[in-house]
Order: sequence, then structure tokens, then C-alpha cells
Amino acid sequence: MKLEHENGTRSTDATEADVWAVFADDAGRGCFVILSESDQVYMQAAGEGGGPFTLEYRDGDESRHYHCLHTVARSVAEQAFLKYLQRDATWKTDFRWRHLEEKPWWKIW
Repeated sequence: MKLEHENGTRSTDATEADVWAVFADDAGRGCFVILSESDQVYMQAAGEGGGPFTLEYRDGDESRHYHCLHTVARSVAEQAFLKYLQRDATWKTDFRWRHLEEKPWWKIW
């Protein structure tokens, strides 16, 4: 998988060590990190320093683009990325996700 951040590409064949390093480097990372299998299949985190971070994932076209309903600490985002890298699908159940096109819950009422 490819690991990118705001300031460039960390690795085109990411390892766990790459994920740890990019999340540890607050200044070098910038405000986002993307771990991707392809242009349309990825997990991304946006945030600075220790967080909070927002998480999103895309599993194909725009109809399969989701965001996490709550922000998370840097360490939690890092663990989600490690699971994604290891193809451990439990990251999907670790968070509450909403389709990006859906109205936010506070606008439904």
C-alpha cells in the first residue's frame, strides 16, 4: 500500500514502521495522511499534532465513501491505519461510520 501525507509520499510499499513514523512526525506529516490500495480505495486521517483527527475511508467509487462520526486521538488513528495495512477488517467495527452523502444526524430532525 502507498502511504502519503501532506508533504509527500512516505512509502509506496508501506510497513508498520512507516505508519508509526508518519504519525510520530507531527511537523513533517502536515495535516493529513492517506494509506491507499488504489486511487479509489483508501483510508485517510486529517488533523494536526496529537489530534483530534477525522477519519474517512473509500472502498471504490463515491457511493462507497464514509466518514467516522466522531474525532479520534492520534494514537487511535494510528491503530486504525495499522489494522487497515494488515487487512484486519475490525477497523470497520471499531468506529461508527456514515456515508459521506448522508445528512448529518443533527440536520435530520
